[in-house]
Amino acid sequence: MSVSLREHLLRKSRQELRDANHSLVWYSAMRKADLNAQASAGGNPRAQSDYWQRYHGATLDQHLNDPSGLPPSARDHIESQREFWQGRAGAPKPKRTAAPKPWPNGERRIPGTGAPEERDPRSLGTMRRLRRIADRYVASIGLPKINHDHPPIAKVDPAFHTEMAHAFEHMKNEPNHPAVRASYDALAKETIAQFEALRRAGVKFKPIPEGHGDPYEGNAQKMLHDLHHNKTLHYFQTAHGYGDEGANVDPENKPLTAIAVGSDGKNLHIDGHSGPLMVNDIFRVVHDVMGHGLAGGSGYKGYSFTPHGEESAWRHHLLMYTPAARMAMTQELRGQNSWVNYGPHGKKNRTSPPDTTYADQKVGLWPEKYQELYHNEEKQDG
Repeated sequence: MSVSLREHLLRKSRQELRDANHSLVWYSAMRKADLNAQASAGGNPRAQSDYWQRYHGATLDQHLNDPSGLPPSARDHIESQREFWQGRAGAPKPKRTAAPKPWPNGERRIPGTGAPEERDPRSLGTMRRLRRIADRYVASIGLPKINHDHPPIAKVDPAFHTEMAHAFEHMKNEPNHPAVRASYDALAKETIAQFEALRRAGVKFKPIPEGHGDPYEGNAQKMLHDLHHNKTLHYFQTAHGYGDEGANVDPENKPLTAIAVGSDGKNLHIDGHSGPLMVNDIFRVVHDVMGHGLAGGSGYKGYSFTPHGEESAWRHHLLMYTPAARMAMTQELRGQNSWVNYGPHGKKNRTSPPDTTYADQKVGLWPEKYQELYHNEEKQDG
């Protein structure tokens, strides 16, 4: 017999022994309860049932509703005993409510706060509504339905992102190249359509006044909490910083600084926004909602601002754009994020986010191989 098989059998035997011992303890307790009920009630079925419910029912209901600590045999015995006494007294069987499902691998806590993260029905309701908006939008432009429950990427490929950072660093700035211009035009049009869909659904966007700090303090969980609970998103204005410099409206050389024009042909506005609303303002808030804010499977809600969180958000949001817009969208997100996290200032940026050095704003022909998901599915799924 192999060592691994022997260990497996030993572990199984020990578990069966523990289960048997646990069942014996519970059986002894229940048998004692049965005898006490008979003795105190003098053989009266109704009195016996009252005794059972008063002294034992509440405790047993608690264990039955949260059976994680009981072996199946103990659970079955408790259930049969309760049904027996209630049946003799003719009492209706209480409706057993399902226990809330635990988070996978234990309780999740909000990063940086230590507070437990709970499944709030209100936040999940908002997330479902936002998902329906995204689903209707992608269906309207002929794209396939998105899997919003895709788990976040657990680990990025540093070598691949270092390669992308190098490509972005040496990419030629060609804002007037026909292919570049076409991709950025498609990106602007599709992003504005997504933005208008979110506004129609009641999502509120609030600009951060100049000189004020980030209300979320760089914490994605705080941003997601505001979005999911209040349908509100605060954003940093492009006019107050675009890369490491302020932004001037220069759509010829910086396509995302073009004035954002809605589907009705009028300039878009947000109350409190200083100066003209640019396409970049729209793109960043839409990405925070559609990229970071919609994903959420069992045990997580949304994607973080870490390298793997940004990669996950890019992957999720990519599927809401047509192929015509994906080169520009990927360059703006995956290309710049790779430069920030794995470029010449990558180590400092990863360890000291408040002092992040951002990439220069340039646009060009982004290689097609960097627009694809990880070639290794294991890396993609973590």
